Amino acid sequence: MSSPYAGRTFVFDIETNGLLEAVTRVHCAVVIDVETDEVFDFKPNEIGKFLEMYTTPGIIWVGHNIIGYDYQVIEKIYGLKPPPAHFTLDTLNLARLVFSDQKNTDVKVAAKWKKYLAAKAKWDTNERYRIEREEADGIVGPPSAPFPSKAPKEFPGWMCGLHTLESWGWGLAAGAGKGDGLDIGTRTQNGLVDGAMGAVAGAALPVAFDRAGAAVRIVTLQVNSDGSVLGLKPSTGTSHSAVVGEIPASASNYLSGSVIGDRDILGLADLDTIPASIEEVSVVGYMSKTDAPARAMYLGVVSGGTTSDGEPQNLNASGFRHERGMNVDPNTGAPWTVSAVNALQLQPKVAS
Repeated sequence: MSSPYAGRTFVFDIETNGLLEAVTRVHCAVVIDVETDEVFDFKPNEIGKFLEMYTTPGIIWVGHNIIGYDYQVIEKIYGLKPPPAHFTLDTLNLARLVFSDQKNTDVKVAAKWKKYLAAKAKWDTNERYRIEREEADGIVGPPSAPFPSKAPKEFPGWMCGLHTLESWGWGLAAGAGKGDGLDIGTRTQNGLVDGAMGAVAGAALPVAFDRAGAAVRIVTLQVNSDGSVLGLKPSTGTSHSAVVGEIPASASNYLSGSVIGDRDILGLADLDTIPASIEEVSVVGYMSKTDAPARAMYLGVVSGGTTSDGEPQNLNASGFRHERGMNVDPNTGAPWTVSAVNALQLQPKVAS
């Protein structure tokens, strides 16, 4: 008997008792059918029913940071593997890819708010002085706030470039240009990346995407083969691509290197669709270091006869998500083509 949930698309969220490193319990879960708006609400004593739904084959799961958090929480606590890559749509990764230049817009909005605060602070100081003088002279004018009708919307500077739900809420309220009517289409997720001078674990992922009308289609290509250069060291086994092609990324499986210039060249799966155009290819990596000195990695690519390292990515001990976007093919300086993406190889390399 087939499940009534199979073939449906659900947006979901779970509430827990902590961050991934410390979480021990799922308090509740909510699931919404995107087509019918049907809501499934799972209380603390109904998590088992949610897990039955979660493990049903054929459901497309949608959520914000579900790859980086929700999936991993469920696997950590209940031992359940994440749904297949082609049944996942993570809006956090979509936001980072589609709005990869969001920081430039946010900085402008935050600067307006900062300028307003500075002007208001200066006005407050001068106004207090004026009132004190007028009170002393027996002439008190009505105080008024500085240009209140033209005050910009508040936008904290530390949120510039972030794609958390909180930052998007601030951005939409402040007019930071987030979500300007763009209709997000489908996306497949095939892995994550850890990496570095202590690891490149998970998988470096270039992401090619195109636009067709208002829709955005994003395809994630997974590492699937060892290339001609294998200078990094796999944490287990002999296959370099196997330890970075896992889902989800694991701190136990990675590539590592300690000498500047240590690198791997890794092959990727081909595009499974033929887009009319390709707007960007991005390499994403979760990378960390294991010692005290400053360390950095390159999220490099090999395209045609050209090697492109990009800027060095500074690492820390706890690990951090790094991303490098390329609007044009470094081999030609022209927009990406399907053949160029299909021939593309990854080159993670120790920078320092």
